[in-house]
This record gives sequence, structure tokens and C-alpha cells, in this order.
Amino acid sequence: MPDWRMLPLLLCAMLLGCSTQPGRPPQSEHVTQSWEQRQQQLSPLTQWQVLGKIRIQTDDSSSSANLNWTQRLDHYRIYMAGPLGQGAINIEGSEQTGITLDISGEERHQASSPEQLLTQRLGWTVPISQIPYWIRGAPAPKEQYSKQLDPSNRLLQLQQSGWTIDYINYHEDLQPQLPHKIRLNRDNSLKLLLILKQWQFDPLTTAR
Repeated sequence: MPDWRMLPLLLCAMLLGCSTQPGRPPQSEHVTQSWEQRQQQLSPLTQWQVLGKIRIQTDDSSSSANLNWTQRLDHYRIYMAGPLGQGAINIEGSEQTGITLDISGEERHQASSPEQLLTQRLGWTVPISQIPYWIRGAPAPKEQYSKQLDPSNRLLQLQQSGWTIDYINYHEDLQPQLPHKIRLNRDNSLKLLLILKQWQFDPLTTAR
């Protein structure tokens, strides 16, 4: 027959055994990357799509639209739909092929310079060849720039080619962390607010 006098001792041993079991391993601490390490992570991201919203403010107008920007190396497709005053706008091209601009209800426009065509047809222009770098949180290459970094060595502000780009916040759940909201300003005469809601890298989609 079991010796019931030993039961309290057995219970104490069980409790002590449970208390000494190893707990869940501590979560690894966030390792802050250097500026150079972040740029090395961003550099290979040359094919992507980002969905979001854009707000454009000039001296005499302000408008907003949904944004779908697809980038494949140096080829871009920028589709904006919403209350822009001109219907849906599709901008597509590269430095090698030139640019085509489609506006709802109008014939297609073509030019070798995107900046010139945007100014003529929309009344505003942005450096399309540089923005793909800016919206990833990196300066465009081969151009002078100055920067301010946050404690995680991400861009807080970038000044390049006459533009000031303020990085309001980032997608903390992405790796590398990519901008979520940025503000672009050129001499206070043209302001853009980009809300980059969804980044896609693989597979790329082209649905409007």
C-alpha cells in the first residue's frame, strides 16, 4: 500500500520541479542597422508595386487620388484614379523608351521628357526618375543630397534636387522597413503627400 505520509513531500517536489522549468526564450532585441546596412538592403529592391493614396497641392489647387505605382527596374507605370479633376491618369515609360500619358477622355500623349509632359498636361511635375528611390527611403544615386536620420538610422528627412522629403512613419512589420507616409515639398509651390499602404514584391501584379 502507498505510504500516504509521503504525499506532501511528493507534491512539494513536483511544484519545485515545475518552478525550475525553463520559460519561453526572450525575444531577440531589435538590432539597429547602420545607414550603410539599410542602403544595402534597399538596393536590390528594383521590382515592386505599391498601392496607396496621393495628395497633390499647388499654389492654386489641391487634389487627391488612389495610387498604383509599379516599378520594374527603370520602367515605371503610375496609375492614379480619383478626384484629380481630369479623371484617371496613367503614366508609363522609362528613360530609354520615353513616356506615355493617358488621361480619361483624351488621346494619348507621348514625350521623351516626363517632366515636360507632366507640366504641359497636368500643370505640375515631379522627378519620376528619382522618386522610386525616395519612396523606398533612399537618396537617388549620382546626385548631391543631405539627410537627417532617426534613431534607427532610417531617413527622417532628405534634401535632394531642390526637394525636401519628410518621412513621417514606416511599416515596422516589413523587412527592410519601408516608408508608409512621406511628404515631398518643392519651394512650397508643390507639395505631395504619399500614403504607401501596401508594398508588393513577389509576385508583381498589374491590376488597376
